Parts: sequence; C-alpha cells; structure tokens
Amino acid sequence: MTLDVVRKDTMSRSGSDEREGHIVQRGFRLRLVATTVSMIWTFVVLFMGVLVVATDSGRACGFDWPYCQGSLFPNVHDVQQVIEYTHRLLTGLLGFVILGSALLILFWRDRPTALRHTRTLAVMSVVLLVAQALIGGLNVLLGTPKGFTTLDVMVSSLLWISVVTLWGKLYVSRYNATRTPVRVQGSTSSKVQLENMKAHTNASTYKPTRLGQAFLIFFFGDLLLGAFFKHSALAEVLFGLNPERVWLTSLRLGEAVYVVHGVWGVTLFLMVIAWWVKSNTTMRPVLNVIILLLILETIVGMGAVASGLGVWMVAFHTLLATITLGVSTFALVYEDEMKGVRR
Repeated sequence: MTLDVVRKDTMSRSGSDEREGHIVQRGFRLRLVATTVSMIWTFVVLFMGVLVVATDSGRACGFDWPYCQGSLFPNVHDVQQVIEYTHRLLTGLLGFVILGSALLILFWRDRPTALRHTRTLAVMSVVLLVAQALIGGLNVLLGTPKGFTTLDVMVSSLLWISVVTLWGKLYVSRYNATRTPVRVQGSTSSKVQLENMKAHTNASTYKPTRLGQAFLIFFFGDLLLGAFFKHSALAEVLFGLNPERVWLTSLRLGEAVYVVHGVWGVTLFLMVIAWWVKSNTTMRPVLNVIILLLILETIVGMGAVASGLGVWMVAFHTLLATITLGVSTFALVYEDEMKGVRR
C-alpha cells in the first residue's frame, strides 16, 4: 500500500517536472526566435541605410513621410525612390519587431537568474530605437547635413550592440544547455535540460574580460571616427574631391583624423591578436572571424582610397565594420557564458 502511494507520488512529480520543463523550454525558444528576428531585421535595416548612402537616395522621397513625392507608393522605375522607401518601411516595422521582443523578455516569469540582465537590454534596445528614429527623421528633415549623420551612425551602432547582446545571451545559454548536459538523478529529459540550462546560465555573472571589452570600446570609437571622417566631408577635402557640401574645410584636421584612424586600426589588430593568444580553444574560432573581418576591412578601406572614395567601396567598408561590430559583441557574450561549461 505504501509502495503504491510512493510510486504514484513519484510519477506525479515526474509529470509535473516534465510539464514545467516543457513550458520553460517553449517560452525560452519563443524568446530566442523573437530576438533572432530582431537581430536579423536590425542588420537588414542597417544594410539598407548603407545602401541609401551609397546611392544618394536619402532625399529621393522628399520629406512627406509616409508618402513618397506625394504618392503612397514609390515610383518603381526610380531606383532611388524604391531604396529610400524600402529603408523607411523596414525601419518603421523594426519598431514593432523590437517592441514585441522586448515585451516577451520583460514579461518572462520563468527566466533563469543569470538572464536577469536581459530586461535591461530589452529596455535599452527600445530606447535606442526611439532615439534612432528621431535622429533619422531629423536627418531627413534637415536635408542630411554633413556631420549630423555621424550621430545617426552612433545611435544605430549602439542599437545594433544591444540587440546582438540580447540575442547572444539567450543563444549561448541555450547552446550550453543542449551541448553539455547536467545529469539530475530521478529527473525526466525535459527537467534535465531545464536544470542544465539554469546550472550553466548561473555559472557566470556577465563580466567580459577587460581585453575583449577594451577591444569592443576601441572598435566602436574607430567606427565613429571613420563615420565622422566620411560624413563631415573631411575625407573629400583631404583627397581633393571638391564635395558639394562641406562642413569642415581644414586640410590639417583631415590629415590628423586620417592618421589617427589608421593608427587606431593597427592598434585594434594588435588587441585582437593579444585577445586570441590569451583565449582558450573555445573562443579562438570566433576571434579568427574577427581577425579575418579586420583584414578584409583594411583591404577594402585601401581600395576605397585608391578608387577616390568610390561609393560602393565605401559602402562595402561600412558594411564590414557593422558585421565586425556585431561579431565582436557576440564574442564578449560567448566568452563570458562559455566559462561555465564543464569540459
């Protein structure tokens, strides 16, 4: 009689644990998918922004959004209108995507303790999105003034960092939970994965290494310096291209910024090499990607100078910088989370 009661109680708890694990896993997957969509959508919007600059389409639709030159839809035969309208449309929809993802994170009851930072990241992404939308709108209304677009680049880059960090935290936690199982005696498979996820996400408290953190800060600064060099027209002044609109005309300032940008790039390369040397084998594949991207950035940057700041070379250089910023952000999250993996 007693044995039957114990068996029934054990089966009841096992069923309850399995249902709990299923609910938590389902909720986790939903948020991982939502943050993945947010990250991809943000990258597409940034890519379209690069395309707008490369094709000089920023004023193709005028200033009467949501209309494009007085029409609800762009002229499909005008490539610049299509590019600018698509960029505006995707940017508007991005707001709903990021807001939806943020709400899922904010109202996540069964969130593992180590993922408590995701709430801050979700709020930050929404705030940065609003700021970026306001700056982008002013940028259009003011006729994309030289130099002002650097502020747009700064806020959009911070948004990109926050979105990638949020996705990375969830992705690496899921990766740890599925790749290195923690065996819990008497638990069902769903409960094992649930306990495993909590064990690994609690193993660290999101403290990136100083070297990796310094690299990301330096890279972000170099990206802003490059944007300032381009959008202030100092690059055109330095290479004697006679830009239509000039904000700063000092040749010496252009030379100084160009030299600092180059030295900064060499410093970044040395920093990532030092990061690679001090890292373990788990981190090195990610750092190899960063090194490769930095090499490609350098080659394309030299090509942009050799081509007289050709718009497509500059656009490709900007796109590579955006990808490198995203991978570097993920590397910090990945390094921190993987410290808790049992090897």
